Amino acid sequence: MGNFTKAMGNLVHNIHTSHGERTATVQNLFGEINSKLQDFDSQHKQMATDQQNRLRAFASDLRTTVGGFIEQLRADNQGAHTAFFGSNSKTRKTRK
Repeated sequence: MGNFTKAMGNLVHNIHTSHGERTATVQNLFGEINSKLQDFDSQHKQMATDQQNRLRAFASDLRTTVGGFIEQLRADNQGAHTAFFGSNSKTRKTRK
């Protein structure tokens, strides 16, 4: 019976040891995951800020570019109207 008792004692010891090792491993894993999530959150916030700044710059540039095209179109239309009807024509209504 001594061998059985010794074997059971070794089994219990191994169970306790492996439980402690698993607990430590899981705690380390949680710490690493938490660190990765914090890094991800920080990088995501920075990415969102960068994208917002780029979109603002794009929209501003787009307004400037399109505004220039519209003014150029108006000038071209006015020139065409003047060429077709003459400069004293009252037939064209101008927008303000």
